[in-house]
Amino acid sequence: MLKKTSTPKLHSKFPVITALGFKIHMIFDFLLDEISVSFEVPRAVLRELKYNAEIKTNFVEPEKSVSLQSVLAWQNWSTFDSKKNNLDCRNISVNYRNYIDEMIEKHDFSKFVIRQDIKNWKCDIRNIHGLSSSKADLRRYSTLNEFALKGTYNFLENISEDNLNKILKYHEIRIINSSHSNDHFVWHQWDGRYFLANDGGSHHFAAAHYIANEINKEVILTGNLEKYSFDTELIFELTNDFEVFFISDRFKELYNSLNKDGVMFCSHWLPSQLGNHSMFLLPKNQKKSVKVAVMMTKMGFFNLGKYLYKISLK
Repeated sequence: MLKKTSTPKLHSKFPVITALGFKIHMIFDFLLDEISVSFEVPRAVLRELKYNAEIKTNFVEPEKSVSLQSVLAWQNWSTFDSKKNNLDCRNISVNYRNYIDEMIEKHDFSKFVIRQDIKNWKCDIRNIHGLSSSKADLRRYSTLNEFALKGTYNFLENISEDNLNKILKYHEIRIINSSHSNDHFVWHQWDGRYFLANDGGSHHFAAAHYIANEINKEVILTGNLEKYSFDTELIFELTNDFEVFFISDRFKELYNSLNKDGVMFCSHWLPSQLGNHSMFLLPKNQKKSVKVAVMMTKMGFFNLGKYLYKISLK
């Protein structure tokens, strides 16, 4: 007679996994301590960088479109409030007070972008890439031709020079039809495209732009041009004095850790198009600050200083 065998009881694996996870966490904490001691990295800051996932964030430029607002407005870095044009620096030791004061005075962000105004500038309508305003959502279109085909199709039934001339006479194309217009052109060095800052007539302008391209007809526009360019030398000096990172605005805990460990740092606000983010600067002549910068680089924080210098050379 066969003996009845009992089915072995299955033991839950969760306690094992939980215990394993706890051991891994303990090992990680041990390694964190070892890194902190071996590389002299401030421990509170290191823990905050490791555990606070909200601090590290990707740098994403606005998606290019025919909207002038798709161009990062670095020229708006400066404000009428002179204090906001300067660095906000913390944890400054007495010995370095004068040095940081010099750095704050030296790195005036209102001077980082140079504006040049050119009167009676001329260009072909076919060389305009976008507009500043429209009743349509310009961000939906990557080119003016796309905007014309999808948003002004009724103007394009007759592709001819006669129709082009008719459309160009529309009164809201003020760059052509008004001597008292505030419409003007805008160019940014870091973007490279020419925009018309317009106060109306976007659909007619896009249609005229499309037809001029189709029949290969030159249409000369005249108006004032605003040119914005980085001062490459000032950007270089900034990156020579600081390691510059792009971080989330949610860094109150990081600030507390930096204060606790006595790490000198500076910060500055960024153009509103970049959302809730800030520029985070660590002086290169401070040992603790350099150690933090090395760890942030290894952790993959976006180096905003290198990015700014690169686009300033365009």
